[in-house]
Amino acid sequence: MHYKKGFESMKDIAIYFHSSFRNVGLYISVALATFGASGYLKGNMNDYMLMIFTGIILLLVSCWLNIYLFWRMYDLSLNTKDLNGFLMIILFVLFVQFAILGINVTRMYTKYYSIE
Repeated sequence: MHYKKGFESMKDIAIYFHSSFRNVGLYISVALATFGASGYLKGNMNDYMLMIFTGIILLLVSCWLNIYLFWRMYDLSLNTKDLNGFLMIILFVLFVQFAILGINVTRMYTKYYSIE
């Protein structure tokens, strides 16, 4: 079977998926590290907000990469049904990303307005 857009085999598509998904995971890891480091800076409001904001930006970048990967894999899946597992993994991780994003936006909001 011939795959469109530069992929000659399912192995090429799997390599592309794993490389791109690894990059999504790296951004998520760095974002989680900044969220964790912000816990040590609760006494200094400016540094705390900067760390949370940096983590949110990194998480948004990872969401953007994940959404782009989803659309790319969805486009490729129109030719074959072998990619449905990849699409489900992407959607699950996107759900987790939005949950982490919601939690940390709430953390930043409550700290800024001193609701805690």
